[in-house]
Amino acid sequence: MVYVSIKSFSFTTLSNKYYGIQIVDVSDQVLYAKASGEKKLLSLINATVSHEMRTPINSLNSQNIRVANIAEKMEKLLDQQQSKDNLVKLRHQTNNLKKSSDILTRSTKFLIFVVNDMLDLS
Repeated sequence: MVYVSIKSFSFTTLSNKYYGIQIVDVSDQVLYAKASGEKKLLSLINATVSHEMRTPINSLNSQNIRVANIAEKMEKLLDQQQSKDNLVKLRHQTNNLKKSSDILTRSTKFLIFVVNDMLDLS
């Protein structure tokens, strides 16, 4: 695609008036402006993804590790419990905690993958 700029002009000599048209190829300037705009957009995406998403995702991941450690401690306590009622309740809570931990792990790993992919593209 070719972009042109058209300018009209006039000039006079001693006795005659002349009109002219100047056609200038401005494709390079248009393409440069377009590329510059895309670069600014990618830079904005890069900054947003890097600073606004990476930190919370890493925080979620560290919280997930904390939840997993709590679940392990609860399992150890379960083994030491004497009451069958408490044992069943604690076992149920431990299973729920483990499921939550697994979901958090998969979700954060996926989000980190997407964020890194977006950063690589930009």
